[in-house]
Amino acid sequence: MRLYSLALVWRLRRAVRQRVRKSKSLRRRARWWRRSFKLDRPAIYEPLLIIVLAAIIAIHLEKGNAWLLACLTLYCTATAVMRSRQLQSLMTVSPERLLFHFYPLSDTHFFRWGLQVFLWKTARIWLASGVAFAFVFEAQNEPWFWKAAAFATLQWLVTVAAIFALAAYVYGIHKWVPVGLYLALIVVFYAGPLPYFAPIYPVLQALPTGWIDFAITAFHERVSEWIALMMLIVLAAVSVRTLAMRFRARIVVGAAPEQVSEPAHEPKHQIMGVLNEDAQLDELLEDEEEEDKPARPQTAWQNLRLQLVGASVGKHILSRDWLAPREWSMEPWLERLAGLWLTEPEKRTAEFLLGGAVLRWHELWRGSVIIAAAASVLFVVGLPSTYAIGILAASLSALLGVPVLGGNWPATSPARLSGKLSPLHGCFPLEYRTACRVMWKINLVRTAAWTPVGLLMSALAGLSYGSAAGIAAWLVLKGVLVYTASIPLLSAGQFSKSTNDTSNLRLATLPLVGFAMLIVLMFATAGIMTMALPTGLAFPSLGMTLGISLGAWWLYERYYERGQVDLVREPK
Repeated sequence: MRLYSLALVWRLRRAVRQRVRKSKSLRRRARWWRRSFKLDRPAIYEPLLIIVLAAIIAIHLEKGNAWLLACLTLYCTATAVMRSRQLQSLMTVSPERLLFHFYPLSDTHFFRWGLQVFLWKTARIWLASGVAFAFVFEAQNEPWFWKAAAFATLQWLVTVAAIFALAAYVYGIHKWVPVGLYLALIVVFYAGPLPYFAPIYPVLQALPTGWIDFAITAFHERVSEWIALMMLIVLAAVSVRTLAMRFRARIVVGAAPEQVSEPAHEPKHQIMGVLNEDAQLDELLEDEEEEDKPARPQTAWQNLRLQLVGASVGKHILSRDWLAPREWSMEPWLERLAGLWLTEPEKRTAEFLLGGAVLRWHELWRGSVIIAAAASVLFVVGLPSTYAIGILAASLSALLGVPVLGGNWPATSPARLSGKLSPLHGCFPLEYRTACRVMWKINLVRTAAWTPVGLLMSALAGLSYGSAAGIAAWLVLKGVLVYTASIPLLSAGQFSKSTNDTSNLRLATLPLVGFAMLIVLMFATAGIMTMALPTGLAFPSLGMTLGISLGAWWLYERYYERGQVDLVREPK
């Protein structure tokens, strides 16, 4: 079964061009200034990315090989965790998996197709590793091309093996784990080989993606070492195949021969072709009471899908519990505080924005407090080796306690609709200003709850390292105030992320994109000035930051509510 034919695409394009040339009305509509310039990824994207990466590394090359290898290890580890989640989703709950279930395409063929697409996306691991190893060997004044290619291949294979191992054996990895690793990569990359970060390098070498550092240290281009390197590459390739087959066993029906059995009788809730929801609900509830009843066999990928997404959604829909309004007074303390500040219409809007999800703000706050306590202990110890770990722990505490990117609002997330992407609120009359006001209030409550924790942690850090506790606490307080000023801008971003305002570029929208970039630059400049200026000048700068954020939010409201954006956009 051919899933894609490039020759067919060419024939269709040729036929469209011929049809346009024959019609005057179509030619007028096809003028170049009326076209949309899509930002699809061209073939030159990867080479340009590698050139930019090489230029950035060359600028920071004086930081040493240990720093560069540590950054590469963090990148490969974060990529392995992120790609494992994507691979599990592709093979179980992705739209492609559900779509091809209705086509004459076996699980084996779908696995091969999905794996081929997935492996092509991991090519940038090899490219990034090759650039990093090239600089490492160049710094040693040695021929670097073949060695960089060989070690990049080994690094790619080890990372792909880690991806398959995580995909086959680990489920439920939270999405903040790869995000945290990428943030740690940014911190280590720009902080460089400071004394506080040097103790992290041996810890990174203990990761599977960091084992290659030992091979580089022991490699001196002898023939026996080249043979050993080739054997390591072969061993890594065998490991990739073995782990891929292990993951395949959980996807392909042939490796797990259970089949979906059809019911032997007509369901009693189907009478003359009419669905009786009450009878169906009764039957589902009766099935739950029969605990000793054998489970209905599923195919391998369906079993894995149940492990990933949980029980059937149908029972929850038919029970109609989701129609009842949320009792904010029965929620935990942090959620209850947020509910006290919301009016009744705002509570209904908040329920819609949250999508009926279980609120775990208090759990995130509790986790941030525990991590902040650990960071405070590391600061109190006062050793340079614990300072970097304390900074990373403090950053993680802030990420958990404060909705840094504006919070998680499922109703603003894009979902597939007839092959396109559209936010869930696109089919409902959600008012821009009311929704943003709900986001502001909830984010302010969560930020206010974490602020005492951050102030106490920063004060202990200031006392431990010889500076005044008040100065450290004032810096953290200014950071919290700058984030508070950014809340309107972030709420506008919640609406912008699911529209085509930046992907469907026309000549009329190019000034808008430039203006948006100017707004972000002005806000970043004002925020940095607020952090750097003394107290007397920090407050005017903070007011300017808040003014830029509110002005950008208001301008985007005018643009959004006048239908200048489309809530349906092409998937990437």
